[in-house]
Amino acid sequence: LKLLNDSSQYQYQPNGHVVPCPAGVKGAASWTAGALGGPDRVEDLRVFFSDLKAAGAKLTIITKGNVGACRFLLQEEGLLGFFEKVFGMLGQFYGESEFDQENKQPSELEGTPD
Repeated sequence: LKLLNDSSQYQYQPNGHVVPCPAGVKGAASWTAGALGGPDRVEDLRVFFSDLKAAGAKLTIITKGNVGACRFLLQEEGLLGFFEKVFGMLGQFYGESEFDQENKQPSELEGTPD
């Protein structure tokens, strides 16, 4: 995900796809913003989560995805701080890609079994 964010600007499409685009194009943002629906939706989520926290809610994510990827995406968009915990898959639950085999150092965003 870091490589995607570092490599280009992206744009969220109405069909749900996130596609590369030239910098400066309206709606161009990081890949992680695109994965959340684009920069406008990221801001809507920020306001929504902020309102929930102000009302005393405790926010938790339960995902079938990898904890580290989920936490990275939220961190990149400034949303991770709204959440108490992220529960999901750890380690190599979905197997190892060639990229995983070449990059064995786990991220500090990876979860632990507890």
